[in-house]
Amino acid sequence: MFMEFYLLKRIKFGVIGVFIIAALSGIKLNAQTSFTESAAAFGLDLGQKKDGGHAWSDFDNDGDLDVLVLENNNNANVKSFLMRNNGNNTFSNVQSILAPGMLGDYAERQAVWGDANNDGRPDFMINSSGNSNARQAIQIFIQNTDGTFGDGIGGYNPITIGRSGSTIVVPAVNSEGVGFFDFEGDGDLDVFFDNHDMGIELLRNNFIDHTTHTVANPAPNALFTHITTGNGSGVTEFGLNQFATDGDYGTAADVNDDGWVDIFMRKRDENDFFLNQGGSFSNGADLGQAANNNKGGNGLWDLDNDGDLDAVWTENGLTQIHRNDGGGVFTPLGAASFPGLPQPGNINNGSSGARIDALSGGDIDNDGDIDIILVGNSRSYLYINQLNSPTPAPGVIGSGAAMNFALDAEQFNSGRDGEGTTMVDVDDDGDLDIYININNSANQLY
Repeated sequence: MFMEFYLLKRIKFGVIGVFIIAALSGIKLNAQTSFTESAAAFGLDLGQKKDGGHAWSDFDNDGDLDVLVLENNNNANVKSFLMRNNGNNTFSNVQSILAPGMLGDYAERQAVWGDANNDGRPDFMINSSGNSNARQAIQIFIQNTDGTFGDGIGGYNPITIGRSGSTIVVPAVNSEGVGFFDFEGDGDLDVFFDNHDMGIELLRNNFIDHTTHTVANPAPNALFTHITTGNGSGVTEFGLNQFATDGDYGTAADVNDDGWVDIFMRKRDENDFFLNQGGSFSNGADLGQAANNNKGGNGLWDLDNDGDLDAVWTENGLTQIHRNDGGGVFTPLGAASFPGLPQPGNINNGSSGARIDALSGGDIDNDGDIDIILVGNSRSYLYINQLNSPTPAPGVIGSGAAMNFALDAEQFNSGRDGEGTTMVDVDDDGDLDIYININNSANQLY
């Protein structure tokens, strides 16, 4: 849930049923790694309602990773967690000191870091639905020169996007997936977000003038412009439909290797890939259906080490890998992608017994290929990529079959509602750890 530049998925996702290990008879479980739950020792065992995401960045440029964890509670006294790494494997919440302007508003969806004003200091963005006048859909915090966050020029108030009373007013908004990307290649980070049944929206960054390619550096209230202002059936802006049936979460990356960052957004009754043609978009592949009553996750990683990004889609249809075959063509690999994972009985619009809410990818066993973790509300499923980890030749490059994954014995959030996950080297020891947002309970760090 962006961002790994594939959005570290927030990922609100639903509930998943209990899955009994005994049901995995006949499926090989490979325990290739070992983990210790350590969230309390690091100060990252954060409680509260957290059915949203988190994102990592070295925001203070001291050489270690800090983390922003979203808190979904409409209360002036309850804010999201801005956790600074103290450099000794402990974290402290510095929200009240460094981001005092953070709104006491729902932060239930995605957390994203990026340098919005090209000053070398990470900024962050958080979002909620914004589907009422009382909510802000998006808050963008620009880092001030003193290390605090707000408007980038010394103030603490964020740039906001919402239906009313916002820096940028979008009359009809219900934001879900959101992220930074440079869609027009002018050197600054623009914003995209899924606007549910109103399509996909763009906010243009005006730090660099996109026509003259010179630095403009406008005032905070003019840093972004909403450029997809149309709305309604048949309306498109920059090639993006301004209408839809459903939509939820997404990511952005160059999936067809043409040098332009594309959008991968879970949509219903339309395509899910939107291919950047140099500042405007055309429709790409349609992978599945995104039903509003069961939001899942997606992500992009090179899973077969062939140089392009493959897609993972969870829930509402099969949770499966879609292999990138070049030119914007994706081939579904079916339920065999993830052996032992419960799948929905109705693949057109159904929920599985797993209800996978979050996913992340990384080389968890340090063998040179990308492994995948899928997290739901009762347990997780860690899949070890067998490309370089087959039996009997583990660690030998290319000795295994591509797109072959084995279910690991570790389950992590057993009996707990996992709502967002990342693979990250939190203790800087050369291997990846796993952090999981747990809704209404303490987060877990393995």
